[in-house]
Amino acid sequence: MMKKRCKLLVFISLLLILGIGAPSCISADSQLLGQLQDQLQSSSGLPRRQAARKLLELGPEATATVLILLGDADTVIRRNAYRSLRQRLDFEAIPFYKKGLQDESPLVRMVIVEELMAYQPRSQELMALLRQAAGDPDNEVRKLAAGAFWSFHRDYLPIRKRPNWDHAIEILQRQALPLDTWLFRPDPGRIGHMEEWFAPQLDTSSWYASVIGKWWHQALPEKVGHFEGVAWYRLEFTAPTAPNEEFNEAVLHFAAVDESTWVWVNGHYAGEHDLGTSGWDAPFDIEVGSFLRWGEKNQLSIRVLNASGAGGIYKPVELQILK
Repeated sequence: MMKKRCKLLVFISLLLILGIGAPSCISADSQLLGQLQDQLQSSSGLPRRQAARKLLELGPEATATVLILLGDADTVIRRNAYRSLRQRLDFEAIPFYKKGLQDESPLVRMVIVEELMAYQPRSQELMALLRQAAGDPDNEVRKLAAGAFWSFHRDYLPIRKRPNWDHAIEILQRQALPLDTWLFRPDPGRIGHMEEWFAPQLDTSSWYASVIGKWWHQALPEKVGHFEGVAWYRLEFTAPTAPNEEFNEAVLHFAAVDESTWVWVNGHYAGEHDLGTSGWDAPFDIEVGSFLRWGEKNQLSIRVLNASGAGGIYKPVELQILK
């Protein structure tokens, strides 16, 4: 028992040297703390996890032991310890989260990203850590971290999807987008929206020439293969002149994309189609008339998420003028 206490005091001294600041072990709950520390040493499985959970509920007197639990062999205990750290140390927890992003378990790294996202305001150091996590090898961790940089929203429902639209919809004009002359780039780190891959003047020298109307593994079998995740398409196309007669909407009509889609026109966010994996074969519209340059060249950027299997804009796309 004395040896355990000595180790704890040494650890607390180290924290003080680092300037983190550790509370005194002497408190009203010090006896309970000692009992729980003993249970952690002597038990295993569920009883040990229960002891760790009770310890995490204690106040500042338990902080030194909580920091030790960040390196515990039990993934569940590590997760719970990281989950409690922000409330316990506030911004002083950030160095520990930085180290924890190297944890072997994606479940632990997921909790760390959630805690980093909860900080407000977000400092440059925090944003750098979230950007690092956006390149995590685990898909779900990457997705969560990249969401911290997602600021795109458009509150618009195309008329084909409006439940109260009771007029017949007529296609006044249609223009098929080309199947070729597209550019394509995988985005395994999900950083494209952070680096503004939708910008009209983007340097695309590193992008692949590609086509639509095929799965992306069919279009670029050697360069892309059976890639799963996020990828981007870009196209320059000339829009028709604006119709002389009145119309209700100009949309890009996608026959199908596998499986979730986000669209920018001339750098403006136009909308999304995101039904999850169930949306892989559903046709949909994105309203683009608000951003089109009629009779001129337009730049189109499309972000596609394929969670599993084949992916891409595997069916045609056309510009439709609707009345």
